[in-house]
Amino acid sequence: MISKDSVAHREIMFRRDEKSEEIIHPVLGNRVVQVITLTLLVLLLYGRVLDFDFIGFDDTFFIVDNQEFLQNLRNIPEAFRRDVFHAAGEKSSRTYYRPLLLLSFMIDAQFGKTDPAFYHGTNVVLHLLASYLVLVFLTAAGVEKTGAFLLALVFAAHPMLSQAVGWIPGRNDSLLTLFVLSSMIALFRYTRQGSPAVFIGHLFFFALALLTKESAIALPLLALFAINFLVEKKPSLTKQRSIVITYAVIGLLWFLLRKSALIGQKSDLSFITVVGNFLGNLPLLFQYLSKIIFPYRLSTYSSPEDTNVLLCLLSILLLLTGIMLNRVRKGKIILFGILWFLLFLSPSLIVPKITGLEHRIYLPLVGILLLVSETRLFKQEKHPGPFAGPILIYITLLIAINLSHTASFRSPLLFWQKAVEASPNASLAYMNYGAALEQAGQSKRAIEILKAGIDVNPEEPMIHYNLAVVYFRLKIYRESEREVREEIRVNPRYSDAYFLAGAIRKRQGDLAGAIRMWEKTLSINPNHSAARNALARYGGRP
Repeated sequence: MISKDSVAHREIMFRRDEKSEEIIHPVLGNRVVQVITLTLLVLLLYGRVLDFDFIGFDDTFFIVDNQEFLQNLRNIPEAFRRDVFHAAGEKSSRTYYRPLLLLSFMIDAQFGKTDPAFYHGTNVVLHLLASYLVLVFLTAAGVEKTGAFLLALVFAAHPMLSQAVGWIPGRNDSLLTLFVLSSMIALFRYTRQGSPAVFIGHLFFFALALLTKESAIALPLLALFAINFLVEKKPSLTKQRSIVITYAVIGLLWFLLRKSALIGQKSDLSFITVVGNFLGNLPLLFQYLSKIIFPYRLSTYSSPEDTNVLLCLLSILLLLTGIMLNRVRKGKIILFGILWFLLFLSPSLIVPKITGLEHRIYLPLVGILLLVSETRLFKQEKHPGPFAGPILIYITLLIAINLSHTASFRSPLLFWQKAVEASPNASLAYMNYGAALEQAGQSKRAIEILKAGIDVNPEEPMIHYNLAVVYFRLKIYRESEREVREEIRVNPRYSDAYFLAGAIRKRQGDLAGAIRMWEKTLSINPNHSAARNALARYGGRP
């Protein structure tokens, strides 16, 4: 039997939306309060990143070293005609087609030039907009308003996403999320209103998503699932065929544009290779899932070997238990959330030797939020609405972890130090931490870190070279020569290694040997200006 006081309490704490018959918390369900709270939370967590520096991990290459390209708006078409690294000045075999990422850097460069504050500021704004859209999307997908707000707070505060804010190139996933969510929200509105203009908006944002990151190719599959199983007014089969044809046309145009931009670059996308890469990277999928539920041992640069199997199993168990305890769960939402997580994350896993950069979970996280919305935590039987208290405690813990983890992106030294501490199996992290230490004048510590990285993986490209550079600057030429020989063995097409080998021989009095090394440098890289200048100075043939 329910007491009158209990009934009165429920009437005070919640109100009913007559149109949707939905129970709404009078404070947490107020949209103005929601927007203000999200804004303040994001500014609290990320306002300080405006003082952060470049960390030398792609951001310096894309921005500082590429100002001539970025500041000239006439180069906008070129951003669509090359892969993202080639357009930024590096001729490589990488096949990342990200024109809108470069375009965003070009916009920032018009105002900020090489001031990192402008670029970091854009990242903060993008995260804030994405948090708003998560709120709108979850509501449109059927999550009750109070629960959608609490989940949007989880998204805004989750420390795994700090890499997409604190690391400037991480904005690629923020941009992708903005376009994908905008496209899906437009699709939901189209099914209610039938407006051609809204559907054009859906297609427009889909096209922008494709031009941001290849993972967007999964969006049509999720859109078709949504209009068949989630919306109230299901489009006719004739309309659905038209929708599929439109997706195919946009996808084909994007594919041809991308293929033209990547012409001459080879990538092995055979079935055997793709499956092999996916299976090799599969531990990362479970690593991402466990870090979403338990944001423990977050890393700026994690590896598959850092996967905590126990936490993975516990995360899956918690999700399954929460869903099974919910007697009024919606199976279609659960399936939609699973598909969202897998389809948007899987394209990243077919890349060989991928690292567990946490910004990649930005968009897939929305799928997990959908799953969580169908757990017992968000579906009460006797008391309407979610269990706000425990959820707010969890959000408070996320905020505390975020405040600590985001500081890792303040400088190159901190970034790579945290990478080594959290991911002791990532040899590249040791290499870059050693280089950062050397730049900071800590040569002895740099040697220790680089040697530790070699112990982890002696075949890591450039790690022997970086150690050779440290020894060279300390005038320990015998050790420097040994390490540069190892680098040439591991990385025989690395021109800087041959140039350093020549410099070592010059210091050892072997000018003829130095000239041979510099000539070898130019045979690999004819544009190596330092080798050309050295040959011109010391009598070689440049």
